[in-house]
Amino acid sequence: MNYNGVRIQADSVEVVKIVQGSSLTSSNSVLIRRIHHLLVNARSWVIHYLPRECNQIAGCFAKM
Repeated sequence: MNYNGVRIQADSVEVVKIVQGSSLTSSNSVLIRRIHHLLVNARSWVIHYLPRECNQIAGCFAKM
């Protein structure tokens, strides 16, 4: 993949805190370690908390 930046929006404050945390490489979660590996290779990245009520598309997927 060839990308310069990554923007992540999550509807869970806990997820945002885990991804932003400094101990990502020692996480027990394979998914969190994989996300961290991808973010290390990005030139810039940002993660934001976005309440589910503010994201209608994600709300529709969650209801499916």
